[in-house]
Amino acid sequence: MMETPWRKEADGVRIFVHVQPGAKREGAVGLHGGALKIAVRARAKEGEANEALVKWLADALGVPRREIALLRGATGRRKEIFVRGDPEVLGEKLRTLL
Repeated sequence: MMETPWRKEADGVRIFVHVQPGAKREGAVGLHGGALKIAVRARAKEGEANEALVKWLADALGVPRREIALLRGATGRRKEIFVRGDPEVLGEKLRTLL
């Protein structure tokens, strides 16, 4: 079984992300160094790429933005994100992004 770039927890999932700011198209583009690589159009300035990442994840996973928390990596490309919700449902949705 393939190792996934997220961990299920009691009240959600912890996702390890490598963000690619300034991309032409937004979306999950595979794995990068054990993390889910997500491209966003926004530039990495004044938190714009982080906001775009949270919006994209919320839309892709079908959760409100308020259920997503950036735990680590506010100023870097590598991020650790927590999404609150049913870990089984979120895990299945994340699996479709790979």
